[in-house]
Amino acid sequence: MVVTNGHIVKTRLRHVPNLLTCLRIVLALYFPFAPPTRRLTIAAVALLTEYLDGALARKFGWTSRFGLLLDPAADKLFFLAVVITLVRAGLLTWGAVALLGIRDLCVIAAVVWALGCGLYSLIGEMRPTKVGKAATVGQYLAFFDILITGRLHVPVLVIGTALSAAAAVQYWTYFRKMRQSNI
Repeated sequence: MVVTNGHIVKTRLRHVPNLLTCLRIVLALYFPFAPPTRRLTIAAVALLTEYLDGALARKFGWTSRFGLLLDPAADKLFFLAVVITLVRAGLLTWGAVALLGIRDLCVIAAVVWALGCGLYSLIGEMRPTKVGKAATVGQYLAFFDILITGRLHVPVLVIGTALSAAAAVQYWTYFRKMRQSNI
């Protein structure tokens, strides 16, 4: 019986990463409407869910195809919610958004291209990289800088841009290699 209960607990716990990702989606939807005094906390909780969902999934093998698709979608949604909110508040420019989002624009372009060419399997094969995760941290640093100080400092923008550009190059190279191996 204990083994069965242990199995049941393990089966239920394997959904924790996806629940954390869903929490990040809820936070993204709430962020634009949250009082400005709560936005820093929301961003910190979102970053924590970003870290924990992946760490738990990798450590315990709690990965799923659904999670592999949901996690990057939640990341993009949270990024978009914060960006639109900060731009509307006059705290972030679209130029800075483009620089911080180079990786995201590159990945979106690759996905749209793959869909247009009917190469659906390539989308499911893309995996997060350490440089990509570092780019996410760079974006959050920029968000925290703005939410704490009320503006984006140039060194933070440069770091975020450099990480995003490095991730874009890495993802695009990875995507091209995958495409060539599938031809």
